[in-house]
Amino acid sequence: MIGDVMRTKLLNFMKRINFYSIQKRFLEYILSLCILSFGFLLFFYYLIKNKMFLKKNVFRSIIINKQETFYVYNTEPLFARNIPLFYYILKGDISLVGLAKCQEKSSYETNDNKIGLCSLWFVRRNNKIPNTSIYKCNKEYLKHRSSFYDLGILIKSLISLLYYKKTINYCSKVKLFDIKFDNLTRIEILKNIKNAVDKEEKKSLYFVNADCLNKSQKSPVYKHILQKGDYILPDGSGINIACNILNNPLKENLNGTDLFPYICSLAQKQDYKIYLYGAKKGVAQRAKDELLKKYKTLQIVGVHHGYVQKQDIPLLIQDINQSKADILFVALGASVQEAFIEKYKNKIDAKVLLGVGGLFDFYSKSIKRAPLFIREIGFEWTYRMLQEPKRMWKRYLIGNPKFLYGVYLYKKSSSENILIESYLSNYDEHTFHYKYQNILWKIKLNCSFFFKRLMDIFVSCIMLFLLLPLFCVLLFVIKIESKGSFLFCQNRVGKNGKIFKMYKFRSMVIHASALKTQLIQKNESKDGITFKMKDDPRITKVGKFIRKTSLDELPQLFNVLIGEMSLVGPRPPIISEVEEYSIEDRKRLDIKPGITCIWQISGRSEIPFKQQVIMDKKYIKEHGFIYDIILLLKTIPAVLFSKGSY
Repeated sequence: MIGDVMRTKLLNFMKRINFYSIQKRFLEYILSLCILSFGFLLFFYYLIKNKMFLKKNVFRSIIINKQETFYVYNTEPLFARNIPLFYYILKGDISLVGLAKCQEKSSYETNDNKIGLCSLWFVRRNNKIPNTSIYKCNKEYLKHRSSFYDLGILIKSLISLLYYKKTINYCSKVKLFDIKFDNLTRIEILKNIKNAVDKEEKKSLYFVNADCLNKSQKSPVYKHILQKGDYILPDGSGINIACNILNNPLKENLNGTDLFPYICSLAQKQDYKIYLYGAKKGVAQRAKDELLKKYKTLQIVGVHHGYVQKQDIPLLIQDINQSKADILFVALGASVQEAFIEKYKNKIDAKVLLGVGGLFDFYSKSIKRAPLFIREIGFEWTYRMLQEPKRMWKRYLIGNPKFLYGVYLYKKSSSENILIESYLSNYDEHTFHYKYQNILWKIKLNCSFFFKRLMDIFVSCIMLFLLLPLFCVLLFVIKIESKGSFLFCQNRVGKNGKIFKMYKFRSMVIHASALKTQLIQKNESKDGITFKMKDDPRITKVGKFIRKTSLDELPQLFNVLIGEMSLVGPRPPIISEVEEYSIEDRKRLDIKPGITCIWQISGRSEIPFKQQVIMDKKYIKEHGFIYDIILLLKTIPAVLFSKGSY
């Protein structure tokens, strides 16, 4: 009876594996043909761009398992270089998703278990997941492999390319925003902690993430504290990406949550005593209880919550010293914990003091950590934000883009410093200063326009796609109320006086231009340049609604997409208005016109023309990527409440 059951299970397993293998091979065959077809075009592109035809070897060989030799293009971009490997996938020599390559042929490699272009180990290594070994990753892959599991690895591999940086030599220090990170492995930092305790050398250790660096840019005091730390360890995918941008990749992502159990294991093995200080009342104690379940002989000699009054700190320090702790974990949150360690480390007898943020919350199970598959793609921050959206949304949704933009500017400034050194020997002081300032200004301006245009294209594409159903509804409603085109097209003046056709949903009757001459005497604008009329009889019923809600402006997303307008900028004037402009007024034409601007969110039609010009000139002077995002966000309530619209 038992034998029949086992036989049935074995047959079902073999059928499933066989179907999986056939399905996988078919998809690999189709994908390889597509990639190879595209690859020939890409090959000729890089052949000309990188002058590969001048090289002796267009191809270079790579050896897998010391037995099989494969050829790839002799060029740098990872995807372009590996395109010839799809030929070997087509032949069946390797797989699209499979095992990671080892130095020696492993026992689990068979015809069905091939080396893969993408692998679980590739994903985890790129995102610096700790304790990642090829053997463990391959074993885990074989245990769980299926069509969906392979698809997951393929998607995660594509995402993990964000963190990919091939390097041979690592720098011991990586400088970012004037903070020097220690580029160490887990084994190296554990060895340093052990040496500090054994030799009784006092060391401070801080885990620094993107949010910490954002704070350090606002607080010189906090930056100075981080600069004085003995060990600054990179924490999180943001720092990982930043270091790749700076061409100084990390050896490992040494975040406190992953490193903590190894420190506990070291402390248990070496009989070190540890003290937990921080978090809410009861959290440190619960963390201790959970740790002792796993590390039976670990000496946690004291715990204390983080809500300590200033006058009670001497008593806390006395308690820490009386416990004879060797290692002190301080969990008070970024900047506060580092300030505490820097101020009191000479009064505390513990040899190693670590600032660990919200670590106790994870190990006390007060807050659940992101699953491994989310951490594998570096998106742990999204899981964290969903747990505490009110507290975390600003840190991640605003802080992360701000940080990466800062990294981009930091890299540019670093390049400029190298440029300065090369110019010093060739230019006198005055000429050099002028040329350097000119270069700085051009770089800053080009960066600003690049990110502005990138945002324009991205947002306009998304909005046009999402608003397509609304466009159809408005088209239908406008056509029902009045005959004629549903779009209103008018010549407007753009950047540097260039004329372009601006599109809007028609909100007036067809003969509105002819009626304007009859209504010119009723113009409510005091400046005499622009025409404004609160109860304009030319506006249709539908037009009144779409003007009040600004829906009539939506077709201008097409103008944004093709580059005639921007999302944010001075509103484009009509030709007759520009003819009345003074020289000072014409300065508002120095930049691309936009759908929204400062005076659009401050009162719209209620703002006098002269005040509009002042506001537009202020925007032209101060505009930037972050400033544009702020104005776009402020536009939403202005539109919802129809402030100043008619």
